[in-house]
Amino acid sequence: DPSGLKSGPVIGLDLSPDGSRAVTGGFDGKIKIWDISGERELLTLAGHTAPVTSLSYSPDRARMITGGEDGAVILWEVMSRQKLFTLSKGDNTSPITAVEYSQDGKYLAAAWDEDPAILWDAETGEELHQFQGHSLSPFENTYRGLNDIAISPDSTRLVTAGYDKLAKVWDTETGEELFVLQGHEDAPGFPDQGVTKVLFSPDGHFIITAGADGTIRFWEADSGELVYLLDADIGVILGLDIDPDGLRLAAYSYEGNAKIFKFARSADEINVQVELALSDYRNLGFSPDGKSIFAVSGDNAASLWDLEASIAAGALQEVVRIYNIPQHETSDIDFSPDGKYLAAETYDDGTVQVYVVDTAELLALAQDRVTRSLTEEECRQYLHVEACP
Repeated sequence: DPSGLKSGPVIGLDLSPDGSRAVTGGFDGKIKIWDISGERELLTLAGHTAPVTSLSYSPDRARMITGGEDGAVILWEVMSRQKLFTLSKGDNTSPITAVEYSQDGKYLAAAWDEDPAILWDAETGEELHQFQGHSLSPFENTYRGLNDIAISPDSTRLVTAGYDKLAKVWDTETGEELFVLQGHEDAPGFPDQGVTKVLFSPDGHFIITAGADGTIRFWEADSGELVYLLDADIGVILGLDIDPDGLRLAAYSYEGNAKIFKFARSADEINVQVELALSDYRNLGFSPDGKSIFAVSGDNAASLWDLEASIAAGALQEVVRIYNIPQHETSDIDFSPDGKYLAAETYDDGTVQVYVVDTAELLALAQDRVTRSLTEEECRQYLHVEACP
């Protein structure tokens, strides 16, 4: 179906490291793999008994880890659809809030909405460590433990982001708590949300946290020292992304505001400036080459835009590709590491869709799948070229 990105409610989303595949997880407990260039679903992984909330590809894109509201963590061999093993936290079925595959393929990690987080050996499924130390919420009907999790680029550190307004840094080898990142506050009307997102800078030098208080904080990854505090001034931050060079941050909020920040760092300070401010946008992220940004607007229009042209104009400019997500809400987006594929999660049927971004990949896929010659009109509509190849 070349008409665009269509699916039911999607909660989790990721792209394969080579960018050729996208994966989505949804409310129906199914994981779907998509070919990005052809905007077509490749296969579906069915194993969760509740909506899929988070997913992450292995570095070689052969495997995938998924987590769901059923409290299960499943490791898949993607193309064979084989479930390698299912991981859980005893009898606890509280929802998974985040999963992550380490960049070296050595570890799997998951965070529940109730403490603790767990680290496993990615090959054997052996539990290595439980990271327990966040306090539970005193409020009823709210999530009580962890919002997010991140593993450092060298896989030596793991960070948990909690509703208790703390981020904790752990040693992946020993399981020891190394230090606590403390400073985020609650926001008026959003009690007990705490630290909403955490990530590492690409070089591993900084841990970057975002909170319900609307601030983004840069911490020294080795010491936990607070280096810079940025008031994003967009509301309660729900999403955070960093470009591959580690020079730009994209953040978006519960209120629909989004900004792109550029920061420069010297030996003793960080300077940050706003490069682009948007309203009525509820998702924002960088392509792997840092040249484009993917944005989902309040009316669910999802598009890929030229970054430098947009910054120069002060508004999104020079659309690269438009994705159609009719009548659904996109909760997450992601690119494959090589930028050839885009994955999106929506909220209705719990599927994740992957699309081809690279035109050469799109042409190759079309030549492989089409059983007749396309008309010139079809080539313009579906391949985005003026003349058929």
